[in-house]
Amino acid sequence: MAVAAAVSELEATDQFIPTEEVGPGPFYKAGSPERHSFREKGMDGEPLRINGKVLDTRGRPLTGARIEMWHVNTKGEYDNEGFRLRGQVACAANGEYWFETITPVAYSSRCMHLHVRVSAPSAKTIATEIQFDGDPKATKGSGARTSLAMKTAMNNGERQGTFLFVLRDA
Repeated sequence: MAVAAAVSELEATDQFIPTEEVGPGPFYKAGSPERHSFREKGMDGEPLRINGKVLDTRGRPLTGARIEMWHVNTKGEYDNEGFRLRGQVACAANGEYWFETITPVAYSSRCMHLHVRVSAPSAKTIATEIQFDGDPKATKGSGARTSLAMKTAMNNGERQGTFLFVLRDA
């Protein structure tokens, strides 16, 4: 789904509900590099592209918004020594962002997910997740939340999805 379509759907209902917080988890690491692409030469995994926007509860883009993202590799492991599959970006003036990475796997008892920390000068910072609609491991016991499930589609061998973040005022 295109970002404009997702935002238009919300504008039609005026339901800009703040994104659910779940916390950063135990593997958050400050200081990740500024980059849109986490993909590296020779890296295993299904290509994934995520785009979207960061808005306030009235549907306005948040100027100065930043997104940090981190997730597991194809073996269900986080890089706790370096910054592989970790990064952050500044959103465009209209709130838009994008990342290229690989699709994370479900591991242990957890459903597939990407950890995300979203901040903006005029909003409350949140730590949350992007989960995957249709993930067979997405059960109550796996930490799954329907409000965080992103629909994806395959396009030329790449999984693509759109996720809209809505932040409360600071």
